[in-house]
Parts: sequence; C-alpha cells; structure tokens
Amino acid sequence: MKKSLRDALVGRLSGYDRAVEVGVGREPSVAAALAARGVDVVAVDVHDFPVPDGVSFVRDDVFARADA
Repeated sequence: MKKSLRDALVGRLSGYDRAVEVGVGREPSVAAALAARGVDVVAVDVHDFPVPDGVSFVRDDVFARADA
C-alpha cells in the first residue's frame, strides 16, 4: 500500500475508539498504525496471518456469514 493512502486512512480512522479491518491479509500496516494511535483494532481474514502487537486477529469468512 502506498504510504500516502495508508496515512490518509489512518488520519481518517484514528478518531474512532475501535476499528475492524476485514481482509487484512499480508498488509496490516493500517491496523498497526491505528493500534499505535490507541485505536482498539481487530483484524479479520479467512486465512491465518500474523498481526502486529496491539492488533487482535479473528479468522472468519464474513461473506459466508452474510449468506447465512
């Protein structure tokens, strides 16, 4: 992800207390930056991926749940 896009997302979302990143994959930089700013972040993906300190991870398929 481009630094300018990441910085824009973090700037916009850092005012919230909590955030969920759906489809975090191998690019947790937004989640990490939000957590560093004190946002409670949960990352969700259908595959297990390591996440930075301060970010919780949940393995789930949100699309499958939407169809249920």
